[in-house]
Amino acid sequence: MFLMDGISMVGCSAESFVISLEMPSMGLSGTLSPSIGNLTHLRTMLLQNNQLSGNIPSEIGKLLELQTLDLSGNKFDGGIPSSLGHLSQLSYLKLSKNDLSGQIPRGVASLTGLSVLDLSFNNLSGPIPKILAKDYSVAGNIFLCSSNSQICMAAPKPLNETASYPKIIRRHHRHLVVAVVAGVSCALFVSILLLLCWVHLYRSRVLYKSHVQQD
Repeated sequence: MFLMDGISMVGCSAESFVISLEMPSMGLSGTLSPSIGNLTHLRTMLLQNNQLSGNIPSEIGKLLELQTLDLSGNKFDGGIPSSLGHLSQLSYLKLSKNDLSGQIPRGVASLTGLSVLDLSFNNLSGPIPKILAKDYSVAGNIFLCSSNSQICMAAPKPLNETASYPKIIRRHHRHLVVAVVAGVSCALFVSILLLLCWVHLYRSRVLYKSHVQQD
């Protein structure tokens, strides 16, 4: 076992196989290498609350002895690998507070041995499949909807900088022109109304003076 400041980081079996990686809140950054799939005897992986980014390697699906996986509180993006559905020994899976997108893989939702599944506060979308975990959370994914819902909101697509911006500018320009025309028309209407009122008042005074002089 490798220790750092009294914290267990890498645990090995009597046969010198790596069976645990425990490095939560260590300030780790960069990406998780696909070579993680070579640690086929790994049972515990705790990498939560770091600055890890990029995709979650699908090679994790090769870790058939994995029981605990916590990658929460990082900056992982892309989809949840469907290969995680192969981890029949998995009892604890936490991927919350990342930037994961796409749908929840049915294979992951159908893992019968899961006690805890936490996918909360990502950018997941689409229908929520039937989840067999005893305790699970998908809160904070505003584009998820229940599987029996007829309408699912689609996750927003990133703007195409070369195509979308001119459309936005043209739309804004049209709105601005309409606003200016409406403002000018309103001001002109008020001016004409005031002019008519003044003419009417002036005529009334002239007629009144003429009437007084005649008396």
